[in-house]
Amino acid sequence: MLNKLLGGLIGFVAALFLLGYTLPDRTQFQREIIVDAPVEDVYSLISDFHEWEAWSPWSEVDQPTENVAVEGGIGQQMIWHGGYPELAGSRHEIVALAAPGHVVTRLDLGPMGEADAAFSLSPLADGRTKVTWTYHAQKRENVPFYLQPIATYMGYLTTPLLSPTYEQGLANLKRAAEAD
Repeated sequence: MLNKLLGGLIGFVAALFLLGYTLPDRTQFQREIIVDAPVEDVYSLISDFHEWEAWSPWSEVDQPTENVAVEGGIGQQMIWHGGYPELAGSRHEIVALAAPGHVVTRLDLGPMGEADAAFSLSPLADGRTKVTWTYHAQKRENVPFYLQPIATYMGYLTTPLLSPTYEQGLANLKRAAEAD
């Protein structure tokens, strides 16, 4: 009886593991906020990693970071050296800019995968700015084959775990932009 129970449990875990290779691995969500500041002011805070310390929700926990590239712009990188040991050496890079309304960044977390984030800024008639921050990831992309099912399941946790951080970052960005 115990052998059947153990065999059934092993079979169930194996089936669950294999299912992870077939489930959708795309994760995407977005958060928005209205900022009482012109588009150009908000854009200057998000288009240069040197400005992220003023609003980034990770600036307090992931210190120290290193900004690679003295000037802002495409190719500028932020590299984590501390905070969470599993993130050490992770890179965040600005990969596209379209002033003053769009910024795209790529986050490389090594064996934990990659993700893209985009900021879209829309000017409103009253001079305020609508900020939309989007997260997108293919959870199995660039992840070792044997870890892909785990990455797929982790993708289902990304939205509930990361959304509050995005909301906090947008609230911080609003405060920083409105303080200028």
